[in-house]
Amino acid sequence: MQVESSYTTIVTGYFSAPGNAHRAQETYLSYMQQFLPVIQTPMLIYTSRDDYPLLSRMRGDLPATFRVYDSVWELPPAAVFKHVFQEQLNVPHAEWAEPKGCTAPECSAVWNSKPWMVAQAAAENVYNSSYFMWVDIGSFRWGEHSLRHWPAVQHMRELARYEDMIAVEVVALPRIAILGQAVPHFVAGTWFGGCQAAVRWYAHEFLDVLRRRHALGLYVAQEQSVMDSLLLMQPDRFVVLPDSGIMA
Repeated sequence: MQVESSYTTIVTGYFSAPGNAHRAQETYLSYMQQFLPVIQTPMLIYTSRDDYPLLSRMRGDLPATFRVYDSVWELPPAAVFKHVFQEQLNVPHAEWAEPKGCTAPECSAVWNSKPWMVAQAAAENVYNSSYFMWVDIGSFRWGEHSLRHWPAVQHMRELARYEDMIAVEVVALPRIAILGQAVPHFVAGTWFGGCQAAVRWYAHEFLDVLRRRHALGLYVAQEQSVMDSLLLMQPDRFVVLPDSGIMA
């Protein structure tokens, strides 16, 4: 079967987590409906055998390649750090001042495997792409929209000029205090991208920083903690865009 070429490959993933509230799951699926059957840019999608039928049905005839696993713990970073994510389940921590909707270790496994998934997609390069962009599968949360051929090729070409750098979305600083604590995260984590060499570098450095943070007793269950550290440690390797700056 001939596979079409695309300047950008979108990489995403979904592994349903046990214990998630049914209502929260339904809400997340409604977000996915604004992404999978709408955005026409080719996607490489990581998922589980249980979740594959739903995602495949949502994507329909739009270009997609699936990488299907028995569980999220088969992803190499998840397998290596499984004990870490289980240790940090429900552990109060200042860096969890802005909790995500899921606190199960399976969610931490997905979040911290994002750079690895993008690097693997770039190595395979199914769609003969120049740019590889992670997009959270539930990131389109504002209802119906007119985006179809997204992200715009001209934007990706501009970012690809920085071929050794990773593009990230950074929210405004300083953050407002929530429940008496300043929210420390400034890398959004919803999307990031780069050329082949850049995403390969990012995957390696991300896991190295994750190991180092854990060895120091720092929080790693939420991927933004690691992303923040890496941006601060090596700022010259990043292109920083404003909150929602790619949504055009």
